[in-house]
Amino acid sequence: MRRQRLTQYALACCCSALYIWGSVSANASVVHYLPLDGSTPVDVVGGATITNFGAEPTTDRNGIELSAYEFDGWTDYIQADINVNFDAMPTLTWGAWIQSDISHQEITVRAVASQDDGSFDRHFGIDYRSGNGISAFKGDGVLGSYAQNVESWYFVATTYNEIDHRVKLYVAEQSDTSQTGFAVVEGLLADVDNGHDYIYLGANPFVSVAEYWDGAIDNFFIVDEVLALEELSYIATHGIVIPEPTMLSLCTLGTLMLLRRRR
Repeated sequence: MRRQRLTQYALACCCSALYIWGSVSANASVVHYLPLDGSTPVDVVGGATITNFGAEPTTDRNGIELSAYEFDGWTDYIQADINVNFDAMPTLTWGAWIQSDISHQEITVRAVASQDDGSFDRHFGIDYRSGNGISAFKGDGVLGSYAQNVESWYFVATTYNEIDHRVKLYVAEQSDTSQTGFAVVEGLLADVDNGHDYIYLGANPFVSVAEYWDGAIDNFFIVDEVLALEELSYIATHGIVIPEPTMLSLCTLGTLMLLRRRR
């Protein structure tokens, strides 16, 4: 009886661990994830090569130190060798938590994530040339807008669908990441050539523009499919949980041993 209870308990633990992971991965096939924690930025899912050019660890939206990265607005950026061109990822969702030190009264353009080569390629950030605010590129111009407050944190995501030629911008303030708390803007995605086969965080790789980010970026992710509002709300609220392989392995091994002992 005692062994039976132990076996049931172990199976329950394993199922719980797998459910926690499955509730995220089933709805969000994350292919790249940069938590932007600690002294060195790392892609903990896709293993892409990441090179930091001056960005420094800072406090995140929850007040935890060394849990986001600060960009100075002049020279700082992070390069990730990730190809998000439409022929590599015809469907794409990417996003992050962002905080800007730029006033919405300034006429400026700043990039959070970009692979732009001057053709309004895949990119999101802020663009106040026409009063847009938080916005994204859509191949032939800017999709927006959402006016942000200085030093406030926002969850921002953009979906690109080359199949039906649609692009959507999602923005939620930290105070409300429920589905009703999101602002959603949708537009037509123009036919464009490929941009760069790498991305910058905190700058636009279109060198004549730069558009350096002035503020913080945290929890940057890329998904190779178009996520729905409920999935983005889940990520914004609960985060992206990466299970420890050791935990799952030990859990599975322990369960198998208990099952074997029962025979």
